[in-house]
Amino acid sequence: MNRSTQLKSIARAEIKKRSGFEVASHPTITYLREGFFCKIHRTVSGDAPKDFIAVYDFGRGRKAQMSDWPAYIAKVGHKFYPNESITEYLLTRVGELMGLKMASSRLMWVRGQLRFLSEYFLRPDESLVHGAEIFAGHLGDELFVEQVGQQKMERDIFTFQVVEEAVISRFDQPDPIMRDFVSLLGFDTIVGE
Repeated sequence: MNRSTQLKSIARAEIKKRSGFEVASHPTITYLREGFFCKIHRTVSGDAPKDFIAVYDFGRGRKAQMSDWPAYIAKVGHKFYPNESITEYLLTRVGELMGLKMASSRLMWVRGQLRFLSEYFLRPDESLVHGAEIFAGHLGDELFVEQVGQQKMERDIFTFQVVEEAVISRFDQPDPIMRDFVSLLGFDTIVGE
């Protein structure tokens, strides 16, 4: 796997809009330092600028063994900087306090920019399945699912009942998935998503 340990390997993100609130420093926000991280050259999808990095955390693996370091998706909230990253961290903490399964996260300074780091939780034998893939498999019509997305009609077409039918048809153990989905809906309602 292609890796880099130099800070300059992580590009500074172009900030589209600033929130007007600047974070000078905070004792809980650490700095990414050379020799204590490695950038893993892996594509991370999504709109926001992101890097896939492993960070040495004392007590979570040996410093000499980079493969044991926890991996993170380090995202710059570039649309409303820095509030976007701070808000994402705050909402993650709210979810944790509600007892939801949330990826471990933290804020970190990376080349002078505040980033939201979400710990990568998938094992090598796992992969995330996008909701569109579940619907396409359930309905047997990938084109229809794409058209629904293009027309932004997901909320009208993919109702709770359709989600439940799709999950039941595609997974061997749908009950825990649906319980987590209902918890996620409750969380989204509380935080205004």
